[in-house]
Amino acid sequence: MSDTSNGRQRRRRDAGEGSIFYLGSKERWVAEINLPDGKTKRHMAHAKGKGAAGKREVQEWLREAVRAAQDGTLVTGPQQTLASYLQHWLTHVCEPSVKYKTFITYRYLLNVHVFPELGNVRLDRITPQHVQALKAKMLKETKPAKPRDAKQPVPAPTAPGETPTTEQPAEELRLSPRTVLHTLRVLHRALREAVRQGLLARNPCDLVTMPRASKPQVPTLDEEQVVRFLRAVRQDPLEALYVLAVTTGLREGELLALRWQDIDMAGRALQVRRTVWYCKEKGFVYTEPKSASSRRRVELTDIAKAALERHRERQAAQRHLVGEVWEENDLVICNAIGGPLKVDDFYRSSYKKLLAANMLPDITFHALRHTVATQLLIQGEHPRIVQEMLGHSTIAITMDTYSHVAPTLQQQAVDRLNRRFAMVDSLTVGTLDTDLETDLAPRN
Repeated sequence: MSDTSNGRQRRRRDAGEGSIFYLGSKERWVAEINLPDGKTKRHMAHAKGKGAAGKREVQEWLREAVRAAQDGTLVTGPQQTLASYLQHWLTHVCEPSVKYKTFITYRYLLNVHVFPELGNVRLDRITPQHVQALKAKMLKETKPAKPRDAKQPVPAPTAPGETPTTEQPAEELRLSPRTVLHTLRVLHRALREAVRQGLLARNPCDLVTMPRASKPQVPTLDEEQVVRFLRAVRQDPLEALYVLAVTTGLREGELLALRWQDIDMAGRALQVRRTVWYCKEKGFVYTEPKSASSRRRVELTDIAKAALERHRERQAAQRHLVGEVWEENDLVICNAIGGPLKVDDFYRSSYKKLLAANMLPDITFHALRHTVATQLLIQGEHPRIVQEMLGHSTIAITMDTYSHVAPTLQQQAVDRLNRRFAMVDSLTVGTLDTDLETDLAPRN
Protein backbone atom coordinates (compact mmCIF):
# COMPACT_ATOMS: atom_id res chain seq x y z
CA MET A 1 0.00 0.00 0.00
CA SER A 2 1.45 3.37 -0.96
CA ASP A 3 0.94 6.89 0.31
CA THR A 4 0.49 9.11 -2.72
CA SER A 5 1.20 12.25 -0.68
CA ASN A 6 4.91 11.59 -0.18
CA GLY A 7 5.72 8.46 -2.18
CA ARG A 8 6.72 6.39 0.88
CA GLN A 9 5.84 2.71 0.92
CA ARG A 10 4.09 1.52 4.10
CA ARG A 11 4.17 -2.16 5.06
CA ARG A 12 0.96 -4.16 5.24
CA ARG A 13 -0.09 -4.29 8.89
CA ASP A 14 -1.81 -7.21 10.58
CA ALA A 15 -5.54 -7.20 11.34
CA GLY A 16 -6.28 -4.92 14.27
CA GLU A 17 -3.20 -2.80 13.66
CA GLY A 18 -3.45 0.75 12.44
CA SER A 19 -1.53 3.74 11.23
CA ILE A 20 -1.74 7.50 10.97
CA PHE A 21 -0.66 9.52 7.97
CA TYR A 22 -1.24 12.83 6.26
CA LEU A 23 -3.16 12.59 2.98
CA GLY A 24 -1.94 15.47 0.87
CA SER A 25 -4.66 15.19 -1.77
CA LYS A 26 -7.32 15.81 0.88
CA GLU A 27 -5.16 18.04 3.11
CA ARG A 28 -6.17 16.04 6.16
CA TRP A 29 -4.78 13.61 8.70
CA VAL A 30 -6.09 10.06 8.28
CA ALA A 31 -6.20 7.09 10.63
CA GLU A 32 -6.48 3.62 9.17
CA ILE A 33 -6.99 0.18 10.72
CA ASN A 34 -6.77 -3.21 9.02
CA LEU A 35 -9.74 -5.56 9.26
CA PRO A 36 -9.71 -9.39 9.48
CA ASP A 37 -11.18 -9.67 5.97
CA GLY A 38 -8.22 -7.80 4.45
CA LYS A 39 -10.09 -4.53 4.03
CA THR A 40 -9.35 -1.32 5.87
CA LYS A 41 -11.45 1.14 7.83
CA ARG A 42 -10.51 4.80 7.71
CA HIS A 43 -11.28 7.94 9.61
CA MET A 44 -10.42 11.36 8.16
CA ALA A 45 -9.99 14.41 10.38
CA HIS A 46 -12.60 17.10 10.12
CA ALA A 47 -10.03 19.92 10.28
CA LYS A 48 -7.94 20.68 7.19
CA GLY A 49 -4.16 21.07 7.29
CA LYS A 50 -1.31 19.52 9.24
CA GLY A 51 -2.34 21.14 12.51
CA ALA A 52 -2.24 19.35 15.85
CA ALA A 53 -6.05 19.34 16.25
CA GLY A 54 -6.59 17.10 13.23
CA LYS A 55 -3.79 14.78 14.25
CA ARG A 56 -5.11 14.43 17.79
CA GLU A 57 -8.57 13.61 16.42
CA VAL A 58 -7.35 10.70 14.28
CA GLN A 59 -5.03 9.45 17.05
CA GLU A 60 -7.97 9.26 19.44
CA TRP A 61 -10.10 7.51 16.81
CA LEU A 62 -7.36 4.96 16.15
CA ARG A 63 -6.93 4.19 19.86
CA GLU A 64 -10.69 3.57 20.15
CA ALA A 65 -10.73 1.47 16.96
CA VAL A 66 -7.82 -0.73 18.07
CA ARG A 67 -9.49 -1.25 21.47
CA ALA A 68 -12.80 -2.12 19.77
CA ALA A 69 -11.03 -4.54 17.42
CA GLN A 70 -9.45 -6.30 20.39
CA ASP A 71 -12.86 -6.49 22.12
CA GLY A 72 -14.61 -7.66 18.96
CA THR A 73 -16.91 -4.64 18.90
CA LEU A 74 -15.40 -2.75 15.96
CA VAL A 75 -18.16 -1.81 13.52
CA THR A 76 -17.20 -2.80 9.99
CA GLY A 77 -20.46 -2.40 8.13
CA PRO A 78 -21.01 -0.11 5.15
CA GLN A 79 -21.58 3.59 5.68
CA GLN A 80 -25.23 4.64 5.40
CA THR A 81 -27.53 7.25 6.82
CA LEU A 82 -29.97 6.49 9.61
CA ALA A 83 -32.89 7.07 7.23
CA SER A 84 -31.47 4.59 4.70
CA TYR A 85 -31.02 1.96 7.40
CA LEU A 86 -34.49 2.53 8.89
CA GLN A 87 -36.14 2.20 5.47
CA HIS A 88 -34.33 -1.12 5.02
CA TRP A 89 -35.31 -2.22 8.53
CA LEU A 90 -38.97 -1.34 7.98
CA THR A 91 -39.17 -3.23 4.69
CA HIS A 92 -37.01 -6.29 5.32
CA VAL A 93 -37.10 -6.81 9.10
CA CYS A 94 -40.17 -5.13 10.56
CA GLU A 95 -42.93 -5.71 8.00
CA PRO A 96 -42.39 -9.51 7.67
CA SER A 97 -42.31 -10.01 11.45
CA VAL A 98 -45.20 -7.92 12.85
CA LYS A 99 -48.85 -7.40 12.05
CA TYR A 100 -49.42 -4.96 9.22
CA LYS A 101 -51.23 -2.53 11.49
CA THR A 102 -48.19 -2.47 13.80
CA PHE A 103 -45.91 -1.94 10.80
CA ILE A 104 -48.02 1.02 9.66
CA THR A 105 -47.74 2.56 13.13
CA TYR A 106 -43.96 2.08 13.27
CA ARG A 107 -43.52 3.55 9.80
CA TYR A 108 -45.66 6.54 10.69
CA LEU A 109 -43.71 7.34 13.86
CA LEU A 110 -40.34 7.08 12.13
CA ASN A 111 -41.42 9.06 9.07
CA VAL A 112 -42.96 11.89 11.04
CA HIS A 113 -40.63 12.24 14.02
CA VAL A 114 -37.25 10.58 13.39
CA PHE A 115 -36.46 11.09 9.69
CA PRO A 116 -36.76 14.91 9.71
CA GLU A 117 -34.47 15.24 12.75
CA LEU A 118 -31.91 12.44 12.39
CA GLY A 119 -32.46 10.95 8.95
CA ASN A 120 -29.34 12.49 7.36
CA VAL A 121 -26.98 11.51 10.20
CA ARG A 122 -24.69 8.60 9.40
CA LEU A 123 -25.82 5.45 11.16
CA ASP A 124 -22.41 4.74 12.71
CA ARG A 125 -22.28 8.29 14.08
CA ILE A 126 -25.59 8.26 15.94
CA THR A 127 -24.88 9.02 19.59
CA PRO A 128 -26.95 9.12 22.78
CA GLN A 129 -26.78 12.91 22.45
CA HIS A 130 -28.64 12.70 19.14
CA VAL A 131 -31.39 10.58 20.68
CA GLN A 132 -31.56 12.79 23.76
CA ALA A 133 -31.94 15.86 21.54
CA LEU A 134 -34.76 14.18 19.63
CA LYS A 135 -36.49 13.30 22.89
CA ALA A 136 -36.12 16.85 24.24
CA LYS A 137 -37.48 18.39 21.05
CA MET A 138 -40.50 16.09 20.98
CA LEU A 139 -41.25 16.69 24.66
CA LYS A 140 -40.95 20.43 24.17
CA GLU A 141 -43.54 20.27 21.42
CA THR A 142 -45.90 18.12 23.47
CA LYS A 143 -49.30 19.74 23.85
CA PRO A 144 -52.61 18.44 25.21
CA ALA A 145 -54.14 16.56 22.30
CA LYS A 146 -57.76 17.05 21.39
CA PRO A 147 -59.95 13.92 21.33
CA ARG A 148 -59.83 12.47 17.86
CA ASP A 149 -62.94 11.32 16.07
CA ALA A 150 -61.03 9.25 13.55
CA LYS A 151 -57.69 7.57 13.29
CA GLN A 152 -54.82 9.52 11.76
CA PRO A 153 -54.06 8.74 8.12
CA VAL A 154 -50.67 7.16 7.64
CA PRO A 155 -48.28 8.87 5.22
CA ALA A 156 -46.62 6.81 2.52
CA PRO A 157 -42.88 6.08 2.81
CA THR A 158 -40.68 9.06 2.02
CA ALA A 159 -37.21 9.37 0.62
CA PRO A 160 -34.45 9.26 3.27
CA GLY A 161 -34.39 12.56 5.11
CA GLU A 162 -37.50 13.87 3.39
CA THR A 163 -40.29 15.22 5.58
CA PRO A 164 -43.53 13.31 4.93
CA THR A 165 -46.66 15.14 3.94
CA THR A 166 -50.15 14.53 5.22
CA GLU A 167 -53.55 16.07 4.77
CA GLN A 168 -54.05 16.35 8.51
CA PRO A 169 -54.40 19.82 10.00
CA ALA A 170 -51.48 20.90 12.15
CA GLU A 171 -53.41 20.50 15.39
CA GLU A 172 -53.88 16.78 14.69
CA LEU A 173 -50.09 16.32 14.83
CA ARG A 174 -49.89 17.51 18.41
CA LEU A 175 -47.92 15.07 20.47
CA SER A 176 -48.62 13.33 23.71
CA PRO A 177 -45.99 11.92 26.08
CA ARG A 178 -47.04 8.43 24.99
CA THR A 179 -46.24 9.32 21.36
CA VAL A 180 -42.75 10.37 22.41
CA LEU A 181 -42.29 7.13 24.34
CA HIS A 182 -43.57 4.93 21.49
CA THR A 183 -41.34 6.72 18.96
CA LEU A 184 -38.21 6.17 21.04
CA ARG A 185 -39.15 2.53 21.61
CA VAL A 186 -39.47 1.94 17.87
CA LEU A 187 -36.11 3.62 17.27
CA HIS A 188 -34.57 1.50 20.04
CA ARG A 189 -35.94 -1.67 18.46
CA ALA A 190 -34.59 -0.73 15.04
CA LEU A 191 -31.11 0.14 16.35
CA ARG A 192 -31.02 -3.07 18.39
CA GLU A 193 -31.15 -4.92 15.07
CA ALA A 194 -28.32 -2.73 13.77
CA VAL A 195 -26.18 -3.84 16.73
CA ARG A 196 -27.07 -7.47 16.06
CA GLN A 197 -25.98 -7.09 12.43
CA GLY A 198 -22.69 -5.48 13.41
CA LEU A 199 -23.60 -2.08 12.00
CA LEU A 200 -23.36 -0.43 15.43
CA ALA A 201 -21.10 -1.22 18.37
CA ARG A 202 -23.84 -0.36 20.86
CA ASN A 203 -27.37 0.96 20.90
CA PRO A 204 -27.32 4.72 21.67
CA CYS A 205 -30.91 4.46 22.96
CA ASP A 206 -29.67 2.31 25.85
CA LEU A 207 -28.10 5.37 27.42
CA VAL A 208 -31.19 7.57 27.13
CA THR A 209 -33.83 7.56 29.88
CA MET A 210 -37.23 6.95 28.39
CA PRO A 211 -39.90 9.56 29.20
CA ARG A 212 -42.68 8.76 31.62
CA ALA A 213 -46.09 8.50 30.04
CA SER A 214 -49.00 7.57 32.26
CA LYS A 215 -52.11 6.14 30.67
CA PRO A 216 -54.84 8.73 30.35
CA GLN A 217 -58.12 8.03 32.13
CA VAL A 218 -60.67 7.34 29.42
CA PRO A 219 -64.14 8.80 30.08
CA THR A 220 -66.87 6.16 30.20
CA LEU A 221 -70.61 5.89 30.70
CA ASP A 222 -71.98 5.36 34.20
CA GLU A 223 -74.71 2.83 34.97
CA GLU A 224 -77.61 5.21 34.35
CA GLN A 225 -76.06 6.39 31.08
CA VAL A 226 -75.57 2.81 29.89
CA VAL A 227 -79.30 2.19 30.38
CA ARG A 228 -80.12 5.34 28.39
CA PHE A 229 -77.74 4.28 25.65
CA LEU A 230 -79.31 0.81 25.38
CA ARG A 231 -82.78 2.34 25.15
CA ALA A 232 -81.61 4.78 22.48
CA VAL A 233 -80.15 2.11 20.17
CA ARG A 234 -83.27 -0.06 20.25
CA GLN A 235 -84.51 -0.59 16.67
CA ASP A 236 -81.40 1.12 15.26
CA PRO A 237 -80.00 -0.73 12.22
CA LEU A 238 -76.74 -1.17 14.15
CA GLU A 239 -78.42 -2.06 17.46
CA ALA A 240 -76.55 -5.36 17.67
CA LEU A 241 -73.17 -3.64 17.24
CA TYR A 242 -73.85 -1.13 20.00
CA VAL A 243 -75.36 -3.64 22.42
CA LEU A 244 -72.47 -6.08 21.96
CA ALA A 245 -69.97 -3.25 22.42
CA VAL A 246 -71.44 -2.13 25.75
CA THR A 247 -72.12 -5.63 27.14
CA THR A 248 -69.16 -7.76 25.97
CA GLY A 249 -66.24 -5.31 25.87
CA LEU A 250 -65.01 -6.58 22.49
CA ARG A 251 -62.59 -4.39 20.54
CA GLU A 252 -64.05 -2.64 17.50
CA GLY A 253 -62.01 -4.84 15.12
CA GLU A 254 -63.28 -7.97 16.87
CA LEU A 255 -66.88 -6.78 16.63
CA LEU A 256 -66.67 -5.93 12.92
CA ALA A 257 -65.03 -9.29 12.12
CA LEU A 258 -67.71 -11.41 13.84
CA ARG A 259 -69.43 -14.01 11.67
CA TRP A 260 -72.67 -15.78 12.40
CA GLN A 261 -70.70 -19.03 12.74
CA ASP A 262 -68.96 -17.38 15.72
CA ILE A 263 -72.31 -16.90 17.51
CA ASP A 264 -73.73 -19.75 19.59
CA MET A 265 -77.31 -18.69 20.21
CA ALA A 266 -78.20 -21.90 22.03
CA GLY A 267 -75.15 -21.64 24.25
CA ARG A 268 -75.66 -17.88 24.66
CA ALA A 269 -72.03 -17.07 23.82
CA LEU A 270 -69.77 -15.85 21.05
CA GLN A 271 -66.25 -16.83 20.06
CA VAL A 272 -63.59 -14.25 19.14
CA ARG A 273 -61.54 -15.81 16.34
CA ARG A 274 -60.31 -12.88 14.25
CA THR A 275 -60.16 -9.11 13.93
CA VAL A 276 -60.37 -6.68 11.03
CA TRP A 277 -59.19 -3.17 10.24
CA TYR A 278 -59.15 -1.03 7.13
CA CYS A 279 -56.31 0.82 5.43
CA LYS A 280 -56.19 2.50 2.04
CA GLU A 281 -53.17 0.50 0.92
CA LYS A 282 -54.67 -2.97 1.37
CA GLY A 283 -58.37 -2.44 2.02
CA PHE A 284 -59.89 -4.68 4.71
CA VAL A 285 -57.25 -6.72 6.52
CA TYR A 286 -58.37 -9.74 8.57
CA THR A 287 -55.87 -11.08 11.08
CA GLU A 288 -55.63 -13.27 14.14
CA PRO A 289 -56.68 -11.61 17.42
CA LYS A 290 -54.17 -9.46 19.27
CA SER A 291 -52.85 -12.29 21.48
CA ALA A 292 -53.59 -15.88 22.47
CA SER A 293 -55.77 -14.65 25.32
CA SER A 294 -57.73 -12.51 22.85
CA ARG A 295 -59.02 -15.70 21.20
CA ARG A 296 -61.75 -16.24 23.74
CA ARG A 297 -65.32 -17.21 24.47
CA VAL A 298 -67.58 -14.45 25.80
CA GLU A 299 -70.97 -15.12 27.36
CA LEU A 300 -73.94 -13.15 26.05
CA THR A 301 -76.39 -11.22 28.18
CA ASP A 302 -80.13 -11.60 27.57
CA ILE A 303 -80.28 -8.15 25.99
CA ALA A 304 -77.39 -8.98 23.65
CA LYS A 305 -78.98 -12.27 22.57
CA ALA A 306 -82.30 -10.53 21.87
CA ALA A 307 -80.55 -7.78 19.89
CA LEU A 308 -78.76 -10.37 17.77
CA GLU A 309 -82.01 -12.17 17.01
CA ARG A 310 -83.64 -8.93 15.85
CA HIS A 311 -80.55 -8.06 13.85
CA ARG A 312 -80.61 -11.39 12.05
CA GLU A 313 -84.22 -10.80 11.01
CA ARG A 314 -83.35 -7.34 9.68
CA GLN A 315 -80.37 -8.74 7.81
CA ALA A 316 -82.48 -11.46 6.19
CA ALA A 317 -84.97 -8.84 5.01
CA GLN A 318 -82.16 -6.70 3.58
CA ARG A 319 -80.66 -9.70 1.79
CA HIS A 320 -84.02 -10.44 0.19
CA LEU A 321 -84.38 -6.78 -0.81
CA VAL A 322 -81.07 -6.44 -2.67
CA GLY A 323 -81.15 -9.94 -4.16
CA GLU A 324 -78.11 -11.02 -6.18
CA VAL A 325 -76.13 -7.94 -5.18
CA TRP A 326 -75.79 -9.36 -1.66
CA GLU A 327 -72.26 -10.50 -0.73
CA GLU A 328 -72.17 -13.75 1.23
CA ASN A 329 -69.54 -13.06 3.87
CA ASP A 330 -71.44 -14.44 6.88
CA LEU A 331 -70.72 -11.15 8.66
CA VAL A 332 -72.84 -10.22 11.66
CA ILE A 333 -72.12 -6.50 11.25
CA CYS A 334 -72.08 -5.53 7.58
CA ASN A 335 -73.04 -2.82 5.11
CA ALA A 336 -76.24 -2.69 3.05
CA ILE A 337 -75.09 -5.43 0.65
CA GLY A 338 -73.35 -7.76 3.10
CA GLY A 339 -69.85 -6.36 2.75
CA PRO A 340 -67.52 -5.44 5.63
CA LEU A 341 -68.15 -2.21 7.50
CA LYS A 342 -65.58 0.49 8.30
CA VAL A 343 -65.68 2.47 11.52
CA ASP A 344 -65.90 5.63 9.44
CA ASP A 345 -69.13 4.30 7.90
CA PHE A 346 -71.05 4.70 11.16
CA TYR A 347 -68.92 6.69 13.59
CA ARG A 348 -70.20 10.18 12.79
CA SER A 349 -73.38 9.39 10.89
CA SER A 350 -74.79 7.06 13.57
CA TYR A 351 -72.81 6.65 16.78
CA LYS A 352 -71.98 10.30 17.47
CA LYS A 353 -75.52 11.38 16.59
CA LEU A 354 -76.96 8.85 19.04
CA LEU A 355 -74.83 10.24 21.86
CA ALA A 356 -75.73 13.83 21.09
CA ALA A 357 -79.45 13.16 20.64
CA ASN A 358 -79.65 11.46 24.03
CA MET A 359 -77.41 13.97 25.89
CA LEU A 360 -74.77 11.34 26.58
CA PRO A 361 -71.05 12.09 27.04
CA ASP A 362 -69.16 12.54 23.78
CA ILE A 363 -66.98 9.44 24.19
CA THR A 364 -65.16 7.39 21.57
CA PHE A 365 -66.50 4.06 20.38
CA HIS A 366 -63.56 2.31 22.06
CA ALA A 367 -64.68 3.89 25.35
CA LEU A 368 -67.64 1.48 25.35
CA ARG A 369 -65.12 -1.30 25.97
CA HIS A 370 -63.75 0.65 28.93
CA THR A 371 -67.32 1.19 30.12
CA VAL A 372 -67.87 -2.57 30.36
CA ALA A 373 -64.71 -3.13 32.39
CA THR A 374 -65.30 -0.16 34.69
CA GLN A 375 -68.89 -1.15 35.47
CA LEU A 376 -67.95 -4.77 36.16
CA LEU A 377 -65.17 -3.76 38.57
CA ILE A 378 -67.37 -1.22 40.37
CA GLN A 379 -70.04 -3.89 40.81
CA GLY A 380 -67.50 -6.10 42.55
CA GLU A 381 -66.63 -8.53 39.75
CA HIS A 382 -63.29 -10.27 40.20
CA PRO A 383 -60.53 -8.67 38.03
CA ARG A 384 -59.66 -12.13 36.65
CA ILE A 385 -63.13 -12.38 35.07
CA VAL A 386 -62.78 -8.89 33.62
CA GLN A 387 -59.38 -9.83 32.21
CA GLU A 388 -60.81 -12.91 30.49
CA MET A 389 -63.76 -10.98 29.04
CA LEU A 390 -61.54 -8.23 27.63
CA GLY A 391 -58.89 -10.62 26.35
CA HIS A 392 -55.97 -9.05 28.23
CA SER A 393 -52.85 -11.21 28.27
CA THR A 394 -52.26 -10.62 32.00
CA ILE A 395 -54.30 -9.42 34.95
CA ALA A 396 -51.63 -6.74 35.51
CA ILE A 397 -52.70 -5.07 32.25
CA THR A 398 -56.30 -5.03 33.45
CA MET A 399 -55.47 -3.54 36.83
CA ASP A 400 -53.05 -0.99 35.32
CA THR A 401 -55.58 0.12 32.69
CA TYR A 402 -58.35 0.54 35.22
CA SER A 403 -56.31 1.74 38.19
CA HIS A 404 -58.63 4.77 38.41
CA VAL A 405 -61.34 2.41 39.68
CA ALA A 406 -59.18 1.31 42.62
CA PRO A 407 -60.29 4.07 45.04
CA THR A 408 -63.93 3.10 44.49
CA LEU A 409 -63.14 -0.59 45.04
CA GLN A 410 -61.20 0.23 48.19
CA GLN A 411 -64.06 2.31 49.55
CA GLN A 412 -66.47 -0.55 48.87
CA ALA A 413 -64.15 -2.92 50.73
CA VAL A 414 -64.01 -0.56 53.71
CA ASP A 415 -67.81 -0.25 53.70
CA ARG A 416 -68.11 -4.03 53.83
CA LEU A 417 -65.71 -4.16 56.76
CA ASN A 418 -67.68 -1.43 58.54
CA ARG A 419 -70.90 -3.42 58.12
CA ARG A 420 -69.15 -6.60 59.20
CA PHE A 421 -67.88 -5.12 62.46
CA ALA A 422 -70.79 -2.74 63.15
CA MET A 423 -71.74 -4.75 66.26
CA VAL A 424 -68.40 -4.09 68.00
CA ASP A 425 -69.69 -1.21 70.15
CA SER A 426 -72.65 -3.24 71.46
CA LEU A 427 -70.61 -6.27 72.53
CA THR A 428 -68.63 -6.91 75.70
CA VAL A 429 -64.97 -7.63 75.28
CA GLY A 430 -65.44 -11.31 76.15
CA THR A 431 -68.32 -11.76 73.75
CA LEU A 432 -66.41 -9.90 71.03
CA ASP A 433 -63.37 -12.12 71.43
CA THR A 434 -65.51 -15.26 71.19
CA ASP A 435 -67.39 -14.00 68.12
CA LEU A 436 -64.25 -12.93 66.34
CA GLU A 437 -62.56 -16.26 67.04
CA THR A 438 -65.58 -18.02 65.56
CA ASP A 439 -65.84 -15.72 62.52
CA LEU A 440 -62.17 -15.75 61.67
CA ALA A 441 -61.55 -19.45 62.30
CA PRO A 442 -60.41 -21.41 59.17
CA ARG A 443 -63.23 -23.07 57.24
CA ASN A 444 -62.86 -26.77 56.46
